[in-house]
Amino acid sequence: MHAGRWLSLTLVLGCLTARADIPNPDIRHVDPQLAFAGVQNHPDHVFLVYVQDKGYWGPNVKFEGRVIPIPGPRPFAPGFRNTIGKVAVLAVPKAAYERLTEEQRQALSPESPGVLSCGIDTPPTIVRTLEPDPSPAPYGVAITDGKLIVEPVKPGDRDSSAVPPFRSRRGWWALAVAASVAWLGITVSRRLIRGEC
Repeated sequence: MHAGRWLSLTLVLGCLTARADIPNPDIRHVDPQLAFAGVQNHPDHVFLVYVQDKGYWGPNVKFEGRVIPIPGPRPFAPGFRNTIGKVAVLAVPKAAYERLTEEQRQALSPESPGVLSCGIDTPPTIVRTLEPDPSPAPYGVAITDGKLIVEPVKPGDRDSSAVPPFRSRRGWWALAVAASVAWLGITVSRRLIRGEC
């Protein structure tokens, strides 16, 4: 009797462990895009995205901190890994940044002396398989009284020049397919009405 219980428990735990290793076909990973309007107004600073992330989830896998330069106000993909622990925007005086070595630049963090920082919400890196890629997340950036302010831009305040109307090539592809299907439906229905089919 006890052997049967132990066997059942072993099978259940084995199935749960195996299931954790099998990828879920209903979800997929995406590389989120961010847009930081306002960085162009502060040419005396270099802006960076600081992220603590890791390639895959695991209790023994540590988060790694790294920085990604913000190229400008246009949307860009920072290249986040699948699991994100923390995201912040850093502003470093340009003169001080240029004196740093590449190794020192990569070691920058919100705690580094002389660095202004502001935390932001972690963007989603997982969506359902049939959902389109998320829109670029727009933020407004300003430095006021020696303090870095980074705030999400509300959809009504979104700058149309900073965020494209379609999120990705997938959005344009979906639009083209929908237009083709609509055109085909109209053509076939006209022929049916005229009795040509």
